[in-house]
Amino acid sequence: MMRQTVTFTEFRPAEFRSAISRFIAVYTAAMNPPERMLAGREAILERHAGNPGFRALAAVLPRGALLPRGAEPPQTPQAPLALDGVLAGFTYGFHGVPGQWWHDTVAGLIALQAEYAAWHDVLPDNLRDTATRAALQAIVDLDLDDLISIEPPRRFGRD
Repeated sequence: MMRQTVTFTEFRPAEFRSAISRFIAVYTAAMNPPERMLAGREAILERHAGNPGFRALAAVLPRGALLPRGAEPPQTPQAPLALDGVLAGFTYGFHGVPGQWWHDTVAGLIALQAEYAAWHDVLPDNLRDTATRAALQAIVDLDLDDLISIEPPRRFGRD
């Protein structure tokens, strides 16, 4: 196995924005997403870079690095980027706040659970031994506390 040097470079939001087209090229090469998912990707990354606590990190191989068999370096448009080499990957993150997908989804689940608990509590006697009552009980018994405390990566691309 041959070892290669990988350099990691951190990007401030402005630097990240100036290189979005290169990051999208890497994302496309790695994920092979349907074309419909690429249409708004640039706007999504642009918006993400404006969030509080935004940090981005790029993995860079030296120019001329040997890539895995069959792999080709992503074809990336030239854009100012504070690195010299082949952009091999990237990651980013920021602080989530109410109004973003995860927080709103968990809040919705908690509200639904409360509604189902209220429904469960007033079920008529003829529904006490039914699948309806069992389903409501299962929902009421879910412990959502762990979900509340999770700070996942921003929206998982659902924004």
